[in-house]
Amino acid sequence: MPQPLQGIENNLTIFDRLSEHIVQQAVNNVDLQQFRKIIIKNAQQGDENKWYVDYWFINVLDTIGHELYVLGFNVDSTVSIESCSTAVLEYKIKHLDIEYTSKNKFWNTSSIERRIAVELWIKCYKLSDGFIHWAGNIGKEYSDIIEMDHIHTLENRYIKFTKAAIPVAKGFTNFLEPILIMGLSGTIIYLFYSFRSK
Repeated sequence: MPQPLQGIENNLTIFDRLSEHIVQQAVNNVDLQQFRKIIIKNAQQGDENKWYVDYWFINVLDTIGHELYVLGFNVDSTVSIESCSTAVLEYKIKHLDIEYTSKNKFWNTSSIERRIAVELWIKCYKLSDGFIHWAGNIGKEYSDIIEMDHIHTLENRYIKFTKAAIPVAKGFTNFLEPILIMGLSGTIIYLFYSFRSK
């Protein structure tokens, strides 16, 4: 796989930075020191990007020193876990997106805008009684200008959310054709009536 240019972060690196920031902010919003165990739970069934967000929760929470459980990975239900000192961090992925936008909609240019957005809905509650300690949306965006020729080096071909459709400018011909057709039609009608009246 070709390497991106020096100084330009690839899409996955930017997703990593944004995701780490969001998860760290969520953890800072809750006093987790009162809990010994934490269950990480994705509230969306069949979410294909669950693995990615689970990874960032594990990565950030591992530094705190709690027992971590990921629902659907190392534990199948919360029944077997002692609930008094256990918190559940439940989340939904609202945005894990990348978008490329042409800087000029009429002319093909080599530069395009890259916009990456990560947003999670997160709820932290106590397993024993369901008391909600914190809930809300946390999101972060990043945008920059990149060269269209380098998109394939910035995307990870194995990770779907790091890729997006490349914009195609409409081009001048899309505006020139209707003007030419109207002009020719007007000329033909004018000539038809001017010769007819003679």
